[in-house]
Amino acid sequence: MDLDPIAIIKGGLKLVERAGDEAYFAALCVRSGVVGLDPPCRVGKMLLEFERYGLLAGAIAVGAVRNGDRAAVIDERGVLTYKELHERSNA
Repeated sequence: MDLDPIAIIKGGLKLVERAGDEAYFAALCVRSGVVGLDPPCRVGKMLLEFERYGLLAGAIAVGAVRNGDRAAVIDERGVLTYKELHERSNA
């Protein structure tokens, strides 16, 4: 088995780039409020929602877990809470 030093260096650079991307995404999640300090039972529910619905729909589900009765959407038709938004998006 030959070890190609150039391939090893390129692989290492890809790992460093990926680590930077993941760190940026993690900081973005913390800054936007998606990730924060929550009780373990709530964290478990949120992880389950992400696994069940994926990242995009999971974000709505996590909003329902964290802020169920708070306003998510306010428009000319009225107020829609996070819980109602989650229920309607999965109806």
